[in-house]
Amino acid sequence: MGKHLSVTPTDCFIDEPITVTVKQLHPFEIVELYTEMRDNFGGYWSAHVMVQADVNGTVDLSKAMPILGSYSTPDAMGLFWSMKRDRFKDNGVRTPLKPLKTFVTLRRNGAVEEIVTVTRHLLQPSLIREDVRENGIVGVFYHHGDKRPRPTLIVLGGSEGGLREGQAALLAAKGFNAFSLAYFGMKGLPSQLVNIPLEYFQNALEWLAHRSNVDTNRIGLVGTSKGGELALLLASLEPKIKAVAAYVPSSVVHMGLGEADNGQAPSSWSLKGKPLPFAFNKEKSKKLTNMIMDQRNAGQMISYREWYRVHAEAASEDAFIPVEKINGAVLVISGGDDQLWPSALFGEQVIERLRRSQFKHSFKHCRYPKAGHAIGYPGMPTTDSTKFVYGSYDLKAGGTSEDNYRAQADAWRKTVAFFKEKL
Repeated sequence: MGKHLSVTPTDCFIDEPITVTVKQLHPFEIVELYTEMRDNFGGYWSAHVMVQADVNGTVDLSKAMPILGSYSTPDAMGLFWSMKRDRFKDNGVRTPLKPLKTFVTLRRNGAVEEIVTVTRHLLQPSLIREDVRENGIVGVFYHHGDKRPRPTLIVLGGSEGGLREGQAALLAAKGFNAFSLAYFGMKGLPSQLVNIPLEYFQNALEWLAHRSNVDTNRIGLVGTSKGGELALLLASLEPKIKAVAAYVPSSVVHMGLGEADNGQAPSSWSLKGKPLPFAFNKEKSKKLTNMIMDQRNAGQMISYREWYRVHAEAASEDAFIPVEKINGAVLVISGGDDQLWPSALFGEQVIERLRRSQFKHSFKHCRYPKAGHAIGYPGMPTTDSTKFVYGSYDLKAGGTSEDNYRAQADAWRKTVAFFKEKL
């Protein structure tokens, strides 16, 4: 640490809170603090804040009101979540789990006084990362290298396809085994999220059952968006699942993202060779599609919230996920301003269904009224979290940078505590 600038800790996991203080300044002195970071995909990020020391010559970012800067209220982590991407330089190298270095700079009277480097990790060095390509299964298994049976979490991503390794690695650092499981969008898997066979996931459970370091009585699921829909669905079918955390999920099966062989709207999932029933409003389908096209043609960010809400409204009973059949605890996490689909409404439907059935296990809905769809693990900047880039146009995700960060941090703490308690 420098003479004035203190950043604690300087080596930690990305989900850990960090304190930034400046001491031994002049009473009421105004100083500037900057952060700079290069991510693992070619993005360069930065944030800044101008603050005033107190009567004792101390600045504590958890208490100091910004005069100017990237965020507007006292916040210990403000210089981290409020970073904006300044530029992008793609060198073709992707190292998603490489530690991230953030440089925290103190400036006094416009001159650089001190710089402190913070290194934040996604991957615990002692973990073993094992690529899995067996029996058609595509995934990455993070485990601890010992033979002690541990609770194991299956991590399911959403409509982006592929693997969600960062989330799995962070969960494994909490003492779990974590299996990041892809189900489309990778070599050897379907290219579209269409009629994905649920037997695939049952095969993955069988693969885990043969691992000596997996406690088969303590298996959980965590899924996000379409992966949240999937997590609830799988848990309702598989009594081996003893806890499920569903981030911004659906309460019903929705149509797939792509086209079926016959050109008709497909289901997302299939079982025993048959597509599962899904929510579909045939009467209003054309109107809803035109609504989306109008947004696109006007150059607007596209919100699918109403599209999914109207289709879900017309769902038959067999399209609803029978969450009351889940053999374990349920945690639902949603954003009240979710613009991709109404996850808060869906979350309430899940909870109401559990309540009506007098569900024997614990269940909870953590609803963040001002957050959007981008609720995941915390630590990265959230200034891009209000939208998703999809091909040549942008999808509206909802929330604000600050509200999405706060939802991420709180939901993550509750998710880790949930699995530690229930598994």
